Amino acid sequence: MTLKIDSNGVQIQTLQEILDERQSNLLSVFGEDFAIDRTSPIGNMELSDANNEQLIHECVAYLASQLSSETAEGYFLDCICEYNNIYRFPSAKSLCDFKIIGAPNTSITAEDLRIKDESTGAFWILNEDIIIGSTGEIEAQFINNEYGPINNNSTNIITIMTPLSGVTSVSSIENNNLIIGRYAETDKELRNRRREAIQSTGAYSLDNIRSSIFTLDGIIDCKYLENYNEVEEDGLPPKSFEIIVDGGDEDEIVDIIFEKKTLGVKPFGNSTYTREDSQGNKYEIGYTKAQHVNTKFTINITTSGAQTDAWTDSLKSSIVEKFDEIQKIAVPVKAYTYYTVLTDIGNIDDIQSVKIEDINDETHTKYDTLDINTRQIAKLSKDNIDIIFNN
Repeated sequence: MTLKIDSNGVQIQTLQEILDERQSNLLSVFGEDFAIDRTSPIGNMELSDANNEQLIHECVAYLASQLSSETAEGYFLDCICEYNNIYRFPSAKSLCDFKIIGAPNTSITAEDLRIKDESTGAFWILNEDIIIGSTGEIEAQFINNEYGPINNNSTNIITIMTPLSGVTSVSSIENNNLIIGRYAETDKELRNRRREAIQSTGAYSLDNIRSSIFTLDGIIDCKYLENYNEVEEDGLPPKSFEIIVDGGDEDEIVDIIFEKKTLGVKPFGNSTYTREDSQGNKYEIGYTKAQHVNTKFTINITTSGAQTDAWTDSLKSSIVEKFDEIQKIAVPVKAYTYYTVLTDIGNIDDIQSVKIEDINDETHTKYDTLDINTRQIAKLSKDNIDIIFNN
């Protein structure tokens, strides 16, 4: 078996190379007239053995590839990340508050009340035992029945799927305490997060703060600004820094900033919290929650005939997947970036235009590039993608 492992890594043979070598050894022992073709018993056995040998080569090569975080997959990548106290984020379901209206003092057990968001097709399940108060209404937390980033807007229409005595209606609300779920972290996402987390060089550097924040659950992105000057700059006070974060738990983020900030430098932000050191001294710790810019895509295309709802939904999913991959804090939304996604989808003959707008812009101006400022991050859901077929 010619399987070489040295400082250059693992070198393996192809199936044909292994078979040629085995057949050559047989001929050198039994003579050139010895029958080794695949119709002979010996030839057939050699082919089977060569396949098994080549499989062993591939297994060894695969195991060797799992030693590097850049090529490791699944369980092996998890093991590498554990050395840095980094663990793969599991899948999670979205949580959202809805208003329940019904007869006062009506008791409802968790999971007994199920509703459907007619705007998205998503199903939600009551996540806690409740009693409707004397006012005849209560806001309660529901959990989505599927894993992933399921959203809900205050204008969405809700249908009760499990009618209950004493329950009149369920509706969406403005301040719904929405916690967006997620799919299980992919190898690519975990690999990138580990890379971000180990890039820091100093215990009290801003890079270290940013890297440590990336180890927290639910972090989408994190940036920082720093003002060395004696005057305010870009809204940042003199001699201060600002951590800008999308996602994550507030207290966990603040704890990291407090533990790792440079002494004498004030963390600035649009949210302020108080922390106390071992001597009882209190400090104001600020950080900025990235402002969400909810976008809408309008796409004009020509296709090869009529397309199914499933095909359209798949197209929208591909766009959202690309969007989530590249749209980070302060990154503008550029229409041309998404032409590649569209061209990779079959049955599209021509792309007339891709336009982007800020949903909160009352002028409804459509752009080729939507600018995002240093404290914002663009967001997109499938509900906000309009596909116009020009067939």
